[in-house]
Amino acid sequence: MTTPVPPVKLYEPVERPDLRWKYLRETYGDVAPAWFDPYARGWLLLSWESIRWAMQPASPFSADPDHWRDMREGLIPESSGTAVQLIRRQSARFRDGGEHARYRGALQDALQHLIDRNRVLDAVERVAYRLIAEFSRRRSDDLAAGYTYPRPVDLIGDYARRLTGTVLARLVGFTAAEADRIGTLMETVWDGEPHLAMQAWTQLAEDLAALAEQRARHPQDDVLSFLLHDRDRPAHTRAEAADQTALLFAAGYDPTTHLIGNCLRELLTDPRMGADLRSGLGDVRAVVNTVQVHRPPVAMLPGRWVTADHTIGHYRLRGGDLVGFGIAAANQSLAARELTSSTNAHLGWGTGGHGCPRAGQDIATVVAGAAVHCLFGAAPLRLAVPADALPDRPSMVINGLRELPVDLGEVHLPESRAALPEPAAVRPSGPAPAAATRSPSLGERLGGFARALLGRG
Repeated sequence: MTTPVPPVKLYEPVERPDLRWKYLRETYGDVAPAWFDPYARGWLLLSWESIRWAMQPASPFSADPDHWRDMREGLIPESSGTAVQLIRRQSARFRDGGEHARYRGALQDALQHLIDRNRVLDAVERVAYRLIAEFSRRRSDDLAAGYTYPRPVDLIGDYARRLTGTVLARLVGFTAAEADRIGTLMETVWDGEPHLAMQAWTQLAEDLAALAEQRARHPQDDVLSFLLHDRDRPAHTRAEAADQTALLFAAGYDPTTHLIGNCLRELLTDPRMGADLRSGLGDVRAVVNTVQVHRPPVAMLPGRWVTADHTIGHYRLRGGDLVGFGIAAANQSLAARELTSSTNAHLGWGTGGHGCPRAGQDIATVVAGAAVHCLFGAAPLRLAVPADALPDRPSMVINGLRELPVDLGEVHLPESRAALPEPAAVRPSGPAPAAATRSPSLGERLGGFARALLGRG
């Protein structure tokens, strides 16, 4: 791969990821030669225009890893963290054409089913208020023990990660206890640490295969069961259902955790925005959209392959080359054009045939918006460290914080939510019972909140 400037080593940590994306755009233009790890070389698209074009079905790029020339030629070892992320699985992520349409349609239907059954908001609000109640008890215990200042709460590990993992696990069919372990495995896969990523993926695949086996015999009201017993299209095999669920976890766990975390960071470092939200003048939807433009939780995503030699900018890409999308860099170019938080042109959800299904976008938006809404409505929050001391997560893919420590004021939970029991991990499949599992007034309130978040009120 002959280039006029050295390839960028994306796997090397940097102190200011936002400045790296700016530097790359200014230095390389639309595309940069890159090493995704010490073994996986390829190209990184950096401009909004080039990424949108590459994501379209008619472009000379494929999502099928069978095109990866270096992998076919034995140049990528098993210890490559990038290779673990790009194993060719039976899911919409790694298929084109008719196979992709079938997998994607099934996922869309499964996720929409959860929305139609009012599973998502109910789970988010229950988990959010349960976690906030835990923070309140810990604060009370600290004060009773004589602490002048109660211990800070980490809104990444103690709130965003636990909430996302628990909600997502319930929708898939895991228990809350299993959610933490599954989430940790997925984090390891995303971070791409040599050897560790493969170990984590192997364990995750085994867990999902076991759950698919169980749901094939005893279906419940969750994603795996829906895929295995789909009445409107050919049902998935157990291996397909497990791989599709792995995709759901990969796309949902870390990105949604850090969508919540980045929203909270934005609100805590911009006093006016936080005050507006508490007073009712602010719009959670605008906060989520602002974060998708300025701090997208997925900064970079490898996973396309050139199907035929093609020239972009000063570079000649060869058939079989690996290509990644610099989403954070592309969104910076949107911000440079002074587009406001109302824009939906960001690439946080992807675009084209392989973009996040609409139901998936809806679920992530509602989870993040409701998580922020519940927390900011329950207690005053203040950063426990200076804003410039917040530690970034050292990942070339995930754009987020390792932790977000805050001092939590006195908690005031809504009376109806202060002592909610934790819901079961799954519910029986079949038609919803005539007696609602929550009061109509709550359903109407949550449904209205969801419609407002999604701009459909």
